[in-house]
Amino acid sequence: MVSVQVVAHPTSDLDSSLLRLNFSGAEFLFGRFSEGIHRALADHGPVKLSRVRQVFLTGQTTWTELGGLSGFLIGLSDTAVKKGLSVIGGRNLPWAIGTLRGVQFRQKIEVDVRYAEKAIVNEFMTVVPVELVLDGVDGLVDAADDGLSCKIESILERIRSTDDANEPVHSDTFTTRLLLPDTRSASMCYIIQPHPTPGRFNVIQAQLLGVPPGPAFGQLRKGLPFTTASGTVVTPDMVIGPIEQAEQVIVLDLPTHAFITAATKVDWLRPLQTGSPSDTCKVSTVMHILGPDIDPFSEQYTQFMKSFPSTCKASLRHLLAHPSYVPDTITVSRSARLRTALRLLSPTKFPQSNTASERKELPRSDMAISPAVAEPLTYSLDLDELRQQMSSAIADTAPSLAVRIVQQDECRQSSSSDVECICIGTGSGSPSTFKNVIGTIVRIRSREGYDSVLLDCGEATYYSLRRMYGAAGVVAILQEIKLIFISHMHPDHHLGLLTFLNAWTQGMRDGVIYLIAPVNIQIWIKDWSQVYPKFTNGLRFIDAEHLTAANSRHDPASVEELYDALDLASIQTIPAIHCKPAYSIVFSTSSQFKLAYSGDTRPNQRFAAAASNSTLVIHEATFDDVLLPDAIKKQHATVTEALCVAKDIRAQNVLLTHISPRYPVLPDFMCVDVLQRVLSAGQVLADEDEHGEFLVRDISEDDKKWCENVKVTVAVDGMVVKLSEMGDQEGWTELVHAVTL
Repeated sequence: MVSVQVVAHPTSDLDSSLLRLNFSGAEFLFGRFSEGIHRALADHGPVKLSRVRQVFLTGQTTWTELGGLSGFLIGLSDTAVKKGLSVIGGRNLPWAIGTLRGVQFRQKIEVDVRYAEKAIVNEFMTVVPVELVLDGVDGLVDAADDGLSCKIESILERIRSTDDANEPVHSDTFTTRLLLPDTRSASMCYIIQPHPTPGRFNVIQAQLLGVPPGPAFGQLRKGLPFTTASGTVVTPDMVIGPIEQAEQVIVLDLPTHAFITAATKVDWLRPLQTGSPSDTCKVSTVMHILGPDIDPFSEQYTQFMKSFPSTCKASLRHLLAHPSYVPDTITVSRSARLRTALRLLSPTKFPQSNTASERKELPRSDMAISPAVAEPLTYSLDLDELRQQMSSAIADTAPSLAVRIVQQDECRQSSSSDVECICIGTGSGSPSTFKNVIGTIVRIRSREGYDSVLLDCGEATYYSLRRMYGAAGVVAILQEIKLIFISHMHPDHHLGLLTFLNAWTQGMRDGVIYLIAPVNIQIWIKDWSQVYPKFTNGLRFIDAEHLTAANSRHDPASVEELYDALDLASIQTIPAIHCKPAYSIVFSTSSQFKLAYSGDTRPNQRFAAAASNSTLVIHEATFDDVLLPDAIKKQHATVTEALCVAKDIRAQNVLLTHISPRYPVLPDFMCVDVLQRVLSAGQVLADEDEHGEFLVRDISEDDKKWCENVKVTVAVDGMVVKLSEMGDQEGWTELVHAVTL
C-alpha cells in the first residue's frame, strides 16, 4: 500500500511544495527543493531521510526549484546512507548539478542525476514524466558541442568520491563556464502509477483448508499450489484475495499562467498498466503546484480541474500549493520556539518572527470538485499563545527567572548604537533544527541610514531574513547591503548567495553591490546568469586574492568604488588556515569602526596582526575546548582559541559563531568566563598544533584587564544585537531548561 502526503508548501521561509509517497518505509519525494527544505523535513516532517530512494524535481530548472538540493544531499550523506540516491528532473538538471563543480564538499555523496526523458520503473511504481513546453519556444542546444555530458559526469564523479575537501580545484573543467543545454521555457510534471498490491493472505481460510503454518504459507504466497495431508489441492486463489489495483497520483507544476494551455493538451488520464483499458483509470490525488500569477479559480483553470472526472474516484483530491492560499506557517517550528523563549528574557535581541497577512480562503464552489489547500499535517504555531504558555511554565518552575522576565518587559526599549549584528545563521556543516548555516549582517550607521555588510551566505539566508522582517522589511534590509564577503567554497558558506542576489536584483533596480569572494564564486554566478539574465546587474566582483597583502598592488579599479560606497579607510583579506582558497577579512571605516571576520580558520597570527584593535571581532568557535583534536583535524577553532586570538587583537567586542550542530540548542559555553578561559589556555591548549602555538604564553596584567573589559556574545539564530548590548546572555541556558522546545 502507498500513503500520499504533503510535506512542504510555500511560506515566508520556504519556497518548496513537496509530495511524499511512502511504500512501507521506502520514501519518494516529488516537487520543488528550494533552499531550506532539508532543515524543514528534519524539524517536523514525517520523511526519514535515510529511507529516501528517489527525488523527482518538478517545475523549471532554476535555483528557486532546486537550491535546497545540495544541502539535502549533504544532510543525507551525514545520515550514513549506504545506498545511493537518484535525483530525476528536467533536461537542465545535470547541468545544474554540474555548476557545483567549484564547491568543496567535505565527504562523498552517492548520487545519480538523470534527465527524466522516459518512464522510470522501480519495484514500487511507474513514473511517467510529462515535460510541458511553451508553444513556439525552441532553445535546445546540442550538448555534444562542448562535451557537456563528459564534463558533467566528471563533476559528478568528483562529488561522489571527495577525499580531501581542503585541496584546491585545478582542472580546466572547473574554471570554464558550462553552457546551458536547454533555454526553452519548460516545466516538469509527473504521472505516478503505483504497482498493483498483491491480495491479502487469508490465514484463517488456509488453516480451515488444512494448510499448516510455515513453508506452506510461503509456497502459496509465491503462487504455487499446496497439497494438504488429506490430499486436498489448495491453490493460491483459494486463500489469497484479488490483486488491488492502485490509483494514480498526478503532480502538476505550472510556474506561470502561460503553462496552463500546455497542460490542457496532455492526456493526464492515460493508462499506465499493461492491459488496463482507459475507462478503468483511477486517480486518487492531483497536486497543483502553481505560480503566483495563476488564479486557480478562474474559468480556464476550473475547466482544467473538471477534466479530471469524479468517476475516477469519489474522493479524488485536488491539492492546491499556491502561495496566496496556503498558510504562512513557520517551517522550522522548534527554532521559532527557542527564539520565542529567549525573547522573554532579551526582547530587544529577538524580534518577533513575521507571519504574512491572512492568506486567501478557498471560495465556495458549486462545481463537481472540492479543491483543498496542500498543507502538511503539522501544527500551526501561534507565537503569542506560545509566549503565554512559556511564561506560565517559567513562573511555576523558575520563579526567580520569571522576575527577571518581568523586569525586562518593563524596560523593553532598545538602546541606540552605531553598529548592529543580525545573526541569520550561526551553525556549521549542514543546517540543523536550531541552527541554520552561517550568515551574518553587520549594519554600520552612515549619514544616509545604514551601510551593511553580509559575511558569508549559507543556504536559506534570504528566506530566514524574510521570516524575521517580512516581505517589506526584508527589502529595506537588502537595500542597505553594500558588500557581500564569501570566505571560501564550502557549501555551508555560500549556497544561499544566488537567491540573495536574485532578491537584491529585484529590489534594487539601479543599485550597486560589491562581492568579495574566491574566484570560483564568479564562475558559479556566470553559469547561473544564463538562467537569470539580470543576475549580474549592479554586481561588482572582486577576487578575494586581490585584496591580500601580497597582491595589494593588483587591486581592480572597483576597489576604489568600494572605498567610497562604505566610506572605508582600509580593507584587507588574509589567507585563512582552512581549505584552499579561504580568507578572513578586516576593514575599517573613516569613522574609526574596525571589523574583523575570521571565516573558517585555525588560529591565525596574520589575521590577529591585521585585526589589531578591532571594534568588533566575529570569530568562528566551532568546538568547545575538549574537542581540540577535532578542531585541528578539520581546521577550525575552539572557544578558547577564538578568545585568545581576540585577546591578541585587543578586540573591544567579540561575537562567537559558526557553532557545531553537536551543540543542538544552546552550546555549553553560552556564558563565557573570559578570564578563566584565558588563564587556563596554557593547560587547555597544551596539545596545540603549529598554528595555535602562538596563543600559549604567559598572561600579562594587560591581558587580564582586557578579559575584564571585553564584551563577548555567543551568536544564536535570529538574534539582533547592538554593540552596546553585547555580552549580556545571563539566564539563557536556565530559560531553555525551564520550557519545552
